[in-house]
Amino acid sequence: MQANGFYADDNRGYINFMTNHYLTGTNSDTWSSILYGGDYLTHYNKYVPKPILGKPTILRCPAMPDPQTIHRNVAYAMYNRRKDDTYVYKRTDHGDFSADNSSNVISYVRHRVRTPSTFVLLADSYTTTSSYSQKQYYQFSPSKITEADTSSGGIYLVHQNMANSAFFDGHVATLSARKLAESPGKILYVYSPSGEIISTSL
Repeated sequence: MQANGFYADDNRGYINFMTNHYLTGTNSDTWSSILYGGDYLTHYNKYVPKPILGKPTILRCPAMPDPQTIHRNVAYAMYNRRKDDTYVYKRTDHGDFSADNSSNVISYVRHRVRTPSTFVLLADSYTTTSSYSQKQYYQFSPSKITEADTSSGGIYLVHQNMANSAFFDGHVATLSARKLAESPGKILYVYSPSGEIISTSL
């Protein structure tokens, strides 16, 4: 989370969830590869070391070691407002902090978040879909986990039924399913330690 903060400091408060490749204009770079420089490019500033096969990386939870997968999509999950069906309501109370301008460019403006100390940006993650099954996955939606969607993931309660969660202001806390649901992001769907979907009602 600290690296995202440094990136925001250098880029007018913007935190990028996803952006297009600098050269191709397609094949979007996710938030983690933006911080380490991209899979194929070197135009980004290097805010974290690029993951290396068989070595630990700060982009993933040590409780889920996966030394055989090095990919921009295998990382902690960042909030994806494009998959959040309830963002239109949240922006009234918590600020319209989304600044994306296309399907492949999604950014957040940190200083527009009215509740930065309680709005979850990053958390432990998990997915059962696609080629990343049972690994961490780079995005989550508070309002759904759609298992048929090959680009779905969710927050993972891997630490004794809680998830390490980072907020827009940069601090980190460990939250239960109930606390995630009661947060401003209203994160209602998460994965249990065994990989089952948990739904919390408010």
